[in-house]
Amino acid sequence: FGTDADLRSLVEGAHSRGIRVMIDFVPNHCSVHHPFFTEARSEPGSRYRNWFRFTSYPDAYRCFQNLPVLPQFNFDNEDVWDYLIGAAQYWLTTFDIDALRLDHVIGPPVAFWRAFRDSMIAVKPEVFLLAEANLHGVDFRKHRNLLALPISVSDLRAHGSLPMQHHALMLAYKDVFDGFLDFTFQEIIVDFVSGRKSRKVTQQRIRHHVESLPPSAIAVTQLDNHDLDRIAWTGHNDLERISQAIELQFAIDQPKLIYYGSEFGMTQSASFEHGSGHSDILARQPMPPASDRDVHHPLFATYQRLTGVRQ
Repeated sequence: FGTDADLRSLVEGAHSRGIRVMIDFVPNHCSVHHPFFTEARSEPGSRYRNWFRFTSYPDAYRCFQNLPVLPQFNFDNEDVWDYLIGAAQYWLTTFDIDALRLDHVIGPPVAFWRAFRDSMIAVKPEVFLLAEANLHGVDFRKHRNLLALPISVSDLRAHGSLPMQHHALMLAYKDVFDGFLDFTFQEIIVDFVSGRKSRKVTQQRIRHHVESLPPSAIAVTQLDNHDLDRIAWTGHNDLERISQAIELQFAIDQPKLIYYGSEFGMTQSASFEHGSGHSDILARQPMPPASDRDVHHPLFATYQRLTGVRQ
């Protein structure tokens, strides 16, 4: 989307306005077209062959959620650790990036993440590491050997519901990362906007969840994101109900994630559950051009009002 100079200009411009910049970093897997992987498949003697986990060379290999387009790195190989850690340090030091949103942290082992954290702090002591510990779409029967969880699968399942499992993951990783995307909060909100739970019950569930987190926990609240159905869809486009959900989000003294387009009520044509293939594309449609956005949209007004109150 641009040059090195463009990115430096963007970061410098943000910093001059008191804005910090976070980028997405994905160490668990890469593209099937990545040059390391293409060489590993085509050259049996390549140094990169052991960077991946071939179960039947060269066409069968472990990959993210068994998707062949996303081969998983082999974290038994120390060269992989060095490469990934060096890549992350590159973005922090070369472009003065302030924070990393770490994708699919349940894939790499905890030992890797501890080494990763220490290495990031070594080059930027104030770096902020935000973890995506997400169980949506994870099937423990199919994906178990692709995961390196901080607690056993049986212990995780003992927590019952998905919101409680996500809560348990946050607690298990609490001394590894600086913050977490709060999927428990998001799942509680979905129960509310879909009409399954009342506002009173929802407030009680949120209070219990927040109070059971460590006092120092940073749990980034979200109503939706690129891997989930949009809040407008799950809320049946009920703007009053969705507005109340936004109010519940802003009532918590935690950072807020606002997925692009939610402020204009962007929705989708079907649920992930009823899609086929890469059905998450339904929630990833392009942002409408500025000329097509309704600056008088009720949800936009809600966000403006609550942001003002928070400031």
